[in-house]
Amino acid sequence: MAIPGIRITNSWLNPDITLEEFGFDVVTQSSQPVHISFGERDPLRKLSRTQLTTALAAEIQQKTRTK
Repeated sequence: MAIPGIRITNSWLNPDITLEEFGFDVVTQSSQPVHISFGERDPLRKLSRTQLTTALAAEIQQKTRTK
Protein backbone atom coordinates (compact mmCIF):
# COMPACT_ATOMS: atom_id res chain seq x y z
CA MET A 1 0.00 0.00 0.00
CA ALA A 2 1.54 3.31 -1.06
CA ILE A 3 1.52 6.57 0.86
CA PRO A 4 0.63 9.41 -1.51
CA GLY A 5 3.51 11.86 -2.04
CA ILE A 6 6.15 9.54 -0.52
CA ARG A 7 8.88 7.87 -2.57
CA ILE A 8 11.26 5.25 -1.13
CA THR A 9 14.86 6.01 -2.10
CA ASN A 10 16.69 3.34 -0.09
CA SER A 11 15.97 0.39 2.19
CA TRP A 12 18.12 -1.61 4.56
CA LEU A 13 17.74 -4.58 6.91
CA ASN A 14 19.59 -6.68 9.43
CA PRO A 15 18.38 -10.24 8.82
CA ASP A 16 20.51 -12.15 11.39
CA ILE A 17 18.51 -15.29 12.36
CA THR A 18 15.21 -13.42 12.09
CA LEU A 19 14.47 -10.00 10.65
CA GLU A 20 15.81 -7.65 13.32
CA GLU A 21 16.06 -3.97 12.43
CA PHE A 22 15.06 -2.53 9.09
CA GLY A 23 14.32 0.85 7.63
CA PHE A 24 13.74 3.11 4.70
CA ASP A 25 14.91 6.45 3.42
CA VAL A 26 12.06 8.30 1.78
CA VAL A 27 11.51 11.64 0.11
CA THR A 28 8.33 13.63 0.60
CA GLN A 29 6.44 15.45 -2.12
CA SER A 30 8.25 18.64 -1.04
CA SER A 31 11.62 16.85 -1.54
CA GLN A 32 12.33 16.50 2.19
CA PRO A 33 14.37 13.38 3.01
CA VAL A 34 13.16 11.29 5.97
CA HIS A 35 14.80 8.25 7.58
CA ILE A 36 12.42 5.68 9.08
CA SER A 37 13.71 2.71 11.09
CA PHE A 38 12.09 -0.16 12.95
CA GLY A 39 13.66 -2.05 15.82
CA GLU A 40 12.90 -5.63 16.83
CA ARG A 41 10.22 -4.59 19.30
CA ASP A 42 8.77 -1.59 17.47
CA PRO A 43 4.97 -1.68 17.93
CA LEU A 44 4.45 -0.55 14.32
CA ARG A 45 5.63 -4.00 13.20
CA LYS A 46 2.39 -5.49 14.54
CA LEU A 47 0.14 -3.22 12.49
CA SER A 48 -1.26 -4.18 9.13
CA ARG A 49 -2.28 -2.38 5.96
CA THR A 50 -4.50 0.63 6.73
CA GLN A 51 -3.31 0.99 10.34
CA LEU A 52 0.32 0.79 9.28
CA THR A 53 -0.14 3.24 6.41
CA THR A 54 -1.82 5.74 8.75
CA ALA A 55 0.90 5.34 11.41
CA LEU A 56 3.74 5.70 8.89
CA ALA A 57 2.17 8.79 7.31
CA ALA A 58 1.85 10.34 10.78
CA GLU A 59 5.48 9.50 11.62
CA ILE A 60 6.74 11.00 8.36
CA GLN A 61 4.65 14.12 8.94
CA GLN A 62 6.00 14.47 12.49
CA LYS A 63 9.61 14.03 11.33
CA THR A 64 9.22 16.67 8.63
CA ARG A 65 7.82 19.16 11.14
CA THR A 66 10.85 18.83 13.43
CA LYS A 67 13.37 19.67 10.68
